[in-house]
Amino acid sequence: MVAALATGGVAAGAGNFWSYEDRGGQASASASSEADTVVATAGGVSITLGELQEELMHLQQSKVEHLQLMEQIASGEFQEMGEETEKSTDFLEALHNLGLKWGDDNVALSGLIEDHVLYQKAVELGYEATEEELEENIEWARDLYERGEWSEYNQVWIESVGADHYFENIYPALVARSMATEKLYEGLGKEVGTRYYDGEPPLRYQFEEAVLAEAEIIVLESEDHSATLDGVLGFLGDVRETYIARWQEANGY
Repeated sequence: MVAALATGGVAAGAGNFWSYEDRGGQASASASSEADTVVATAGGVSITLGELQEELMHLQQSKVEHLQLMEQIASGEFQEMGEETEKSTDFLEALHNLGLKWGDDNVALSGLIEDHVLYQKAVELGYEATEEELEENIEWARDLYERGEWSEYNQVWIESVGADHYFENIYPALVARSMATEKLYEGLGKEVGTRYYDGEPPLRYQFEEAVLAEAEIIVLESEDHSATLDGVLGFLGDVRETYIARWQEANGY
């Protein structure tokens, strides 16, 4: 329950807040030339306006879920958790306020950029999902969809782009990136004898900061969005600091 409070429904685009089965689709649903306009590059990979617009749609849904979760907390639904509920509420509010501080465009674009940059690092270091792992995960995810066990939002989103198209074209790319990045973190953990952390601050966040710092990231100015490179990196930096502070508090630092 604590993990659900800490990660569920957070209005953020960074990888810290999403798992691949929760993200919905990110293929360009629109075939218009405007949707194909490049708004940023991350390590040489282009990110289009269509992708950004779709990420913004998912971000709006996460805001709805955030409000619903906060209403549940306010109603006392998690009252038995006592002090942990208060800490989790403060943490969620801190993350939500970062979204307000930096703006939706920076938040949404930051998630896309971080996804691509971490995936490229994973591939560079030899951490990729096998074909068998990908096929097994895609089959599992499609089975959940066909049984109606994804969230209502994601069920509707998949239907809107077409289930066959989603599971044959969109989801495989998403899950390939997510599984490779997860393997990267697992490998990182094995190197220091723990899954994510090694002293202060946690190694995971040191690593993410270093990978982003060395990546070539370009955000193109446009009337179609308000994101900037400073905004994207500023948001991601603030998110890391917020997670580090929560980790330090939980571990008595």
